[in-house]
Amino acid sequence: MPQLDFADIKSRVSIERVATEMLKLELSGKGDQLRGPCPITNNADPRAFVITISKQAFYSFKAKKGGDALTLVAMVNNTDVRKAAEAIVSYFGLSLRGSNSSSPPSPPAGGKWKVFDADAFAEALAFTDEVKALNITPEQAKQLGIGMHRGKLYIAMRYESGIIAGFVYSEGGKLVLPKNLLPDLADNIVPLRA
Repeated sequence: MPQLDFADIKSRVSIERVATEMLKLELSGKGDQLRGPCPITNNADPRAFVITISKQAFYSFKAKKGGDALTLVAMVNNTDVRKAAEAIVSYFGLSLRGSNSSSPPSPPAGGKWKVFDADAFAEALAFTDEVKALNITPEQAKQLGIGMHRGKLYIAMRYESGIIAGFVYSEGGKLVLPKNLLPDLADNIVPLRA
């Protein structure tokens, strides 16, 4: 694995570019701050999330968490900071300074780094003996978003609108819940605030 210099990556790509170009966040503002709905807590309030340009940092008011561009990508995509850095390097086509490799890390098999597509993930889940043991047909498994991926059984969690909120998976006989939920993009659904 190539060495990643997190400080170098952050100095070469601003948090506002990561937010608006890579993560496609809808932000607006004036001066030093950009605001919008929170991609971490899915709070639709247009002031729930802020990026302070001079600090190159974000803050989620509901989650009471903040950080830099790497942390933002990690939290939105429910991954670790190293994978977030790899995604930024790949998305923006950065060459890695100070490493033996002049090319960015390879994207996942079959494509580019991208924002997580829950529907495509559900569609790709495999119907195996473990899924069959749940006493459901392949059609039911597809419809419900249940299947195997890399040795884990995944089950889609859905909003009332039917949009996938995230995936629960089984590991070591225990269910693991997602760290963050995906946004409910249905037009007629009003998000509840805690």
